[in-house]
Parts: sequence; structure tokens; C-alpha cells
Amino acid sequence: MTIPKLYNLPTVNQSALMTIAEGDFIPFDIQRVYWITSNIQDQIRGEHAHKSCQQLLSCLSGKLKITMEDIQGKKYHFELSQPNEMVLIPSQYWCKIEYNKDAIVLVMASQGYDAKDYIREYNTFKSQTTS
Repeated sequence: MTIPKLYNLPTVNQSALMTIAEGDFIPFDIQRVYWITSNIQDQIRGEHAHKSCQQLLSCLSGKLKITMEDIQGKKYHFELSQPNEMVLIPSQYWCKIEYNKDAIVLVMASQGYDAKDYIREYNTFKSQTTS
């Protein structure tokens, strides 16, 4: 089972250039990339799990506090405030993200958008059994 993990991207010549290429540490093929901007106030987002989609999040500006929980109740906490930090959100983890008002977030996902992949109710998530 994949678990949440923090990655620190190397920078080129100690500059602000960071790259990700096929064959790097990413544990999936990237099928979708999107970003979230224009948070006009601190807010909580996420509060769902994915059945099969995995994601990598990077906070390009601002700050995020991320809490993930597996079906057994084990929690993982991360704080992203540097653009070279990325966190892996595996499938089957309930995820809550606290955004500061100026956060700009880049997300790379293992599959395209599919509303059926979302588990939006916490009790439904917790009632799943592991096989």
C-alpha cells in the first residue's frame, strides 16, 4: 500500500528552477495537471478521498496544512510552504487541506477528472473494508 510522502525537489544551481521529468520519483503517470488560485480568504478544501486517483500537490506560493487519514484511522500531517516541496496523496486517504488566503497550488493527478472516483462522505470512507 502506498502511503503519503513528502518530496523535496532539487533546484538547479541553487536557483528557483525546479523540474520534474518522466522517470523521476513520481509513482504514477501524470494524466491531469491543474492549479488552484484566488483564495480570497483562509479556507478548507478537499475533505474527500479518491477511490483510485493519486495526486501530488505543490504549494507554489503561500502555505498549506494537509491532513490525511487512512481507513484504519492513522493520520499524516504535512505543511507545505516552499515551492520545491511536494506531497503525495495516495488513493484511499481522506484528505483535508487548510489553505492560507494567498496560496497557489499545483496538482498532478494519475487520472482525468471522474466524479465517480470521489468519496465525499467521511462515514462512507470509514465504512470501507480493506482487502
